[in-house]
Amino acid sequence: MGCFQQRRLNQQQAAREQSLSEKSITSDEIDYSHINQLRQRYNELYPYKPLKFDQLSTLIDQNTAIIEWYIFPDCFRAVIITAEPPP
Repeated sequence: MGCFQQRRLNQQQAAREQSLSEKSITSDEIDYSHINQLRQRYNELYPYKPLKFDQLSTLIDQNTAIIEWYIFPDCFRAVIITAEPPP
């Protein structure tokens, strides 16, 4: 792509961004009812189901581990979850 073509594309992009910024909506103008309806429908289709600790290992394969660590002022703790229980 030549220098002229790149400059033209940059100008077009700048014009689009300017146009979008001029059309921006303030938070007072937003109708949240549709968003709330979508959120409610999503929660109906995919209800929150917390996992129990022993269910976590069923979600991973033999080559995967979940490692979570916590750093405290006086120590460091790690939780390692694998598909198989420790020996």
